[in-house]
Amino acid sequence: MSATARDTITLTANDHSAFSATSIDLSKLLLLGGSVTFYGAKADHSATVQQTFNYTGTWTTFNFNASFSGLSSLTWQQGPALGGKFEFDNINVTAVPEPETYAMLLAGLGLVGVAARRRKQAR
Repeated sequence: MSATARDTITLTANDHSAFSATSIDLSKLLLLGGSVTFYGAKADHSATVQQTFNYTGTWTTFNFNASFSGLSSLTWQQGPALGGKFEFDNINVTAVPEPETYAMLLAGLGLVGVAARRRKQAR
């Protein structure tokens, strides 16, 4: 996917759930070096994180640092109008489970443990 200079791109989950950004592939057109800064808004509204990647013109995979977890959105802006167009692809994100999911998992494991203990005592 590509965008024109000064475009702002914002990614969110369709269901507005939290996600973690892990990596992105970037390429700069016109083979001029440059950089792009990514901003991540935390889903719990506690902070905004940022990370800048410098690229040279060839397709390069950049990895986000650990602070890009639990996001509600990921935003970045194209560079200046002259030679500022770049392309991006392969944005890797992972879903972040809601706390309720962990609670249900623990409750289920607890019930399995209770059932196993009762079965063992019944013998």
